[in-house]
Amino acid sequence: MSARGRVATLEAASGRALPVLVALLGTYIVFCLVVFFYGESPRAMVGELLAGTWGTGYGAGQVLFKATPLLFAGAAVDLGLRAGLFNVGAEGQIAVASLTVAALGARLSPATPRPLAVLLLVCAAVLAGAAWAAPPALLKARAGVHEVLTTVVMGTIQVAAFEAARSGGAGRPGVRAGLMRLLAASHSQGEP
Repeated sequence: MSARGRVATLEAASGRALPVLVALLGTYIVFCLVVFFYGESPRAMVGELLAGTWGTGYGAGQVLFKATPLLFAGAAVDLGLRAGLFNVGAEGQIAVASLTVAALGARLSPATPRPLAVLLLVCAAVLAGAAWAAPPALLKARAGVHEVLTTVVMGTIQVAAFEAARSGGAGRPGVRAGLMRLLAASHSQGEP
């Protein structure tokens, strides 16, 4: 690569990195202001953050565990926006996919090889999320119904369906008990 090509590549990379650096700097400034207004030292808080959350394998794992669905939801919303659509139903898609994976994972045999189990559960999550997004997509494509309206309605349906499942409509008692244990475990995982 010529010197001119290297300079162009460096300029392009710096042009893409600058917004990220500005966002990180702005986030740090807001963090410092909030911590300062609470009467604490921003430097001490950063030290606590690095020692506690990011300083242990458990803490880093919890950050990744909780951030991964949000990253996928962000990617789904971004994809829709690039296509000129609003995907305000990403939260419902994640919830339906999560419940599907929990129910299917609880029914898998313990003898199932881990790579196969992960592959099956990822495929089930993708299919469940896509199935949940299908009615708004079909209504938009076939009838021209705005996707914001239909995805908000689907979110309401998802909340009602989950409440029905939680209150006893999940079918067999063993399945309901297993789902409740999984939900309770997922809420308690954030506490070391």
